[in-house]
Amino acid sequence: PVIERNPAEKLLDEAEEVYGQKNYQKAGELFRQALEQTSSRPLKGKAYYGLARLAALNRDPQTAVDLFEKTISEGAEPQVTAWAHVFAGRLLDLAQDNDAARKHFQAALATSGASPASQKAAEDGLKGIRPPRP
Repeated sequence: PVIERNPAEKLLDEAEEVYGQKNYQKAGELFRQALEQTSSRPLKGKAYYGLARLAALNRDPQTAVDLFEKTISEGAEPQVTAWAHVFAGRLLDLAQDNDAARKHFQAALATSGASPASQKAAEDGLKGIRPPRP
């Protein structure tokens, strides 16, 4: 039997494909459409994750951190959640919010089902937290 996929899932797959092609404007439109078309928290989390990455690319770190945190609060799948913690941690480290960065890296390490790559990135993030500027 053919399993019919949720329209939001299809939009998210298309958004990721377009994102991979570096058509960021179209990817953003698709991520926003997916957000509007679903009430599924994990799918909303994936859409926020896509929008967060776009905000980071657009050099809007505060919006990116806010959207990574929405990704986490929506309960996205473990891979997405762990990477959202890593990326939020990196941005917060750059902003010299060491405590918040540390919490995100530690949360990534504690995410059950996270990939080895995200775990390594979180470990590296913890080791590399910059000291506060004088």
